[in-house]
Formats: sequence, structure tokens, C-alpha cells
Amino acid sequence: MLLGCIVLTTSDAIMKWLTGDYPVSQLLCARGSLLLIVLLPFLVLKRGRNLAMPIVNVRGHLIRGALSTVSAFLFLNGLRFLPLAEAVTLTFAGPLFLTAMAPYLLSEKVGWRRWVAVMIGFAGVVLVFRPGTAVLQWVALLPLGAALAEAFRDALTRQLRYTETALAMMTTSTAIIVAVSVFSMGFGWQSIGLRDLFLIAVTALLFGVAHFAMIEALRQAEAVLVSPFRYSAVLWATVLGVMYWDHMPDAWVIVGAVLIVGSGLYIFYRETVRLRDKSRPME
Repeated sequence: MLLGCIVLTTSDAIMKWLTGDYPVSQLLCARGSLLLIVLLPFLVLKRGRNLAMPIVNVRGHLIRGALSTVSAFLFLNGLRFLPLAEAVTLTFAGPLFLTAMAPYLLSEKVGWRRWVAVMIGFAGVVLVFRPGTAVLQWVALLPLGAALAEAFRDALTRQLRYTETALAMMTTSTAIIVAVSVFSMGFGWQSIGLRDLFLIAVTALLFGVAHFAMIEALRQAEAVLVSPFRYSAVLWATVLGVMYWDHMPDAWVIVGAVLIVGSGLYIFYRETVRLRDKSRPME
């Protein structure tokens, strides 16, 4: 999860740079198409000359692909107008959503202490939004909506891990994103230069590595255990935002991020305590 966060944040920074010149649908189509090309050799090595993947739950793949598509479109459109650190900070609500949904979607027990941590985390989200002030931008709802879609997608990933591989889930989700992007490209298409095409290829490679690592993390461990590690992306988003756009988060964003990260770390701590108590032999 830590590897996925640093790689994905780097990919997001490049995509933010490109959204100033190209429509989001075009970028998603180009990145997804290049990613499918990158995945092709792995599919061949996995299945020999037979490219068919062992997909058991077709409906689950379709739903997961739809959620990935919604998340990608919302996040990149928000990233176009928001500073990188602020957009990434708002997506940190995803693990909070996931923890809140875990008892109902994943049958994972969440105690009252973690419920308090979730509420504190959402208080941090409110601070980032700063409702009632002129600073509030409705575009900030886009990464928050992306976080909600990601939470449902991650919950579904946990359910699919018993029958589906990370490679299969990544490939089908990418193919669905590309298909939807093609249909939505009526908003405009621009010629892509060689430099930008190279950057899109880099984002495709980084995106694939990041999501493969995240999918494997969710397949190998409980969601409430690994999801808080996503908060590490705030550091990389802040550094990249300052380096390339001179976007220094203000005090509200910093305090909100501290509350969100703090709640995530406490959720992680409570989960480790629960797992330790569960593993103890009965006296």
C-alpha cells in the first residue's frame, strides 16, 4: 500500500500537469490504452498464448470497473482545478468511508473507538472544505465523490479476492475506463505531442504498478488494516505541489489533514490490537 501511494501520487502529479492541455476523457483513454499494452505481456506470460483470464465473477468485475471509471473521472476533473495536496487530502476520506462500511459490506467488526476516529477524520474533511466561507469551492466535491466510489470499489475488491486475481481485476477495470472514455470524447480531441505522449506512457506504467500493489494489499489483508496507509500520500502530494506549482497548503488544509491522518493511524492501531487479542489463546 505504501508503494502504491507514492507511485500513484507521482502519476497524479503528471496527470494534473497534462489536464491543463487535454480533456480528461482523452487522457484517460490514452493512459488506459497504453496500460493495456503494458499488461499484454503479463497476460501472455500468465496464460501462455491463451489471453483469456480466469474471470469467475463477471458481474463483480463490471461493477468494479464502473466504480473505477466514476472515481477516475471525478478525481481528474477535480485535480484540474484544485491544488494537488488538497485534492489528495480529500480522497483520504475513502478509507474513512471504507471503515464505516466495513461492518455492512465486509462483515468486519468496527468498535466504538474506531467509530470515533472515523468521525474525527470526517471533521478533518470539513476543515478542508471550510463550509460557510468564500474559500469553499464546489469542485472540491469531485475528489470527495471519487473517494466514496473508491471506498465501494475497495470493499468489492475484498469480496472478489477469493476468486479473482489482481491482474484480472486491473485489466477489466482499465478496459472499462477506456471504453467509457471513447464514448465521452465528444467533448474534444487534441493532437498529442511526442513529449506529452511519453508522459502519458509514464503515467500508465506508474498507474499500473500502483494499482497492482494496492489490489494485492487488499487481497492479502483486511481493508481496515491496510487502508490507513494511504494517508502517506499527503507527504508526496505536498512535496510535489510545492515543487511544481508552488502550492503550499494553508493552515486549514494542514489541520484537516492532521485530523484525517491521525484518525487513520488510530484506526490502524485499534485494528492491530483487535488482531492481537483475537490471536491470543484462551486461558
